[in-house]
Amino acid sequence: FYIIMVLKILQKTRLKNYSDTTVLNNEKIAVNTVEDEDYVIFLGSRAFYKRFDLAIEIVRELESCKLFVIGSPLSTKELSQLEKRLPGRYVYLDNPSDKIVRTYLNQAICLLYPSEGEGFGLPILEAFNMGCPVVISSDPALVEIGSHMAAIVETQNTASYVSAIDKLRLNGS
Repeated sequence: FYIIMVLKILQKTRLKNYSDTTVLNNEKIAVNTVEDEDYVIFLGSRAFYKRFDLAIEIVRELESCKLFVIGSPLSTKELSQLEKRLPGRYVYLDNPSDKIVRTYLNQAICLLYPSEGEGFGLPILEAFNMGCPVVISSDPALVEIGSHMAAIVETQNTASYVSAIDKLRLNGS
């Protein structure tokens, strides 16, 4: 019941095909200029159990793909990991508007959600609402939310996630 209500609320706020500007890595650009780039999104908290470290390694193994990190400010450690493992292949958005988040979700290969301990997973529902494919871990809460709509990765390793994302890319997400 609650998931249905949240989806109905999200459907009422769904926005598509609009233009806006945002600051990406200190450069003001039009949101609609990212359409030709392949990227996956890591949205929300980057607490340890969310496995941001694994997300970096996954994107590192994907050819010609960027990681868009959306959420709270990056810590010094996170920024260092990104610079070391994905130089020039990540974009960080510091708490952008819902409108901008929806635009990026609408154009992404997928939302990458390798969390190992989830309570609910609201970003997954937002991605579904925007028609954005979702790749999740086999965490029970995530499977309950995404059971028939998400690509569920059974093994928490880079190769398994890369395989799932490559399948989405091959099918044109």
